[in-house]
Amino acid sequence: MLHGTVQHPLHLHAASATGVMLDGARFPFDCSATAVKGAPRATNQDAVLCRPDIGLFVLADGLGGHAAGEVAAAVALAAVEESLSSPAIAARTAAFAEQPSLERRRHLLDGLREACLTANRRVVEAAAGEPSRRGMASTLDILLLAGTSAFLAHVGDARAYLGRAGRLLQLTDDHSSYDALRTSGKRSHGGDSKSPLAHSLGTLEPLRVDTAVIPLAPEDILLLCSDGTTPALDSRDADVERIASLAPTTAAAELVALAHAKDDSDDAAAIVVRFGAAVAAEVATEPAHAERDRETLDVTPLFAELSADRRATLEAVLLELEFDADRTLQSVMAGDRVAYVVLEGCVALPNGRLLGAAGFVFPESLLDVSVREPLPRTVERTRVLRLRQCDFLAVCERDPRLAADLHRRLARHVALTR
Repeated sequence: MLHGTVQHPLHLHAASATGVMLDGARFPFDCSATAVKGAPRATNQDAVLCRPDIGLFVLADGLGGHAAGEVAAAVALAAVEESLSSPAIAARTAAFAEQPSLERRRHLLDGLREACLTANRRVVEAAAGEPSRRGMASTLDILLLAGTSAFLAHVGDARAYLGRAGRLLQLTDDHSSYDALRTSGKRSHGGDSKSPLAHSLGTLEPLRVDTAVIPLAPEDILLLCSDGTTPALDSRDADVERIASLAPTTAAAELVALAHAKDDSDDAAAIVVRFGAAVAAEVATEPAHAERDRETLDVTPLFAELSADRRATLEAVLLELEFDADRTLQSVMAGDRVAYVVLEGCVALPNGRLLGAAGFVFPESLLDVSVREPLPRTVERTRVLRLRQCDFLAVCERDPRLAADLHRRLARHVALTR
């Protein structure tokens, strides 16, 4: 069900929609999108796609310096729209919205991964036999709304953020050569992270696709942006209020304008999706695994016996991720050191120890201690909660008593497990 006027052509440079409600959704939302050419550039290699009628938002950044980057981005958007506007995906989305479950969630995540793989194949095919397109590539970020959740798929160094509770949380990890070296311990934490991409569409190698599911809350803001827009996001805490204050139809354009005011040498694109208050008549359907996840957190070092309000404060900066079997857990993600709490599955540590539900991986990251040993791997499909050090510290800054309690818990846990 739609309210207001919605534009959704394939290769979209600017669009907006207000007061949108999807079937099975709990929150109305507004959205805006734009893609602007860098001042010295002949063509715009950034492209966005908005389909608020089906809850689909896509951003692609054709790689600067590569042939026909704008073609790669357009091909990627076309492939994703074809894949995710299909009746099969509509059925999966409706099923999840009606009755959320891990199985139905995984079916949707598989659909997003398949869309990324299809887009990669189409970019490779479009480049074949065309000398002018040889080496063309693109990043890809997909956001699909279903019920009370947002599903995310990510390839490359464009970024997705979640604005919640006064914080702007980086959801995605840059697939850059720099971050790959830093994660492996061959580069130190910090420094200039601008470097060539390690993963992008247009490759014949196995494609890395990161996925995540974000349970939505009233007043949440979801943001997709290309690397040309990230200069506008230097002051993270101020950004949430600033973005929320922008007019629904111009939020993306104003954000890109802020970025270009700092540096207009690169193309810049953004998609902003902002959610309203919960619809009173709607009753949220809780996934069957939610109670089990709460019980798991009850026995983890950071959450055991925390008051409800303090627990909610910490939970607001957690991101749930799911990894396939034999996947390395990185000690650095989204530009920062990270810790994980295992919700389901099994993680093998380098010393042979196995961590199941309630296992705590890289607790030392929250104490600003780097990890220099071999990294753990998942033994089976594993769900985790990721906590970035900077977000943990932001929570601590707001509540000194909570900070003292959490640091005491961390120190005790690290001492007992060493």
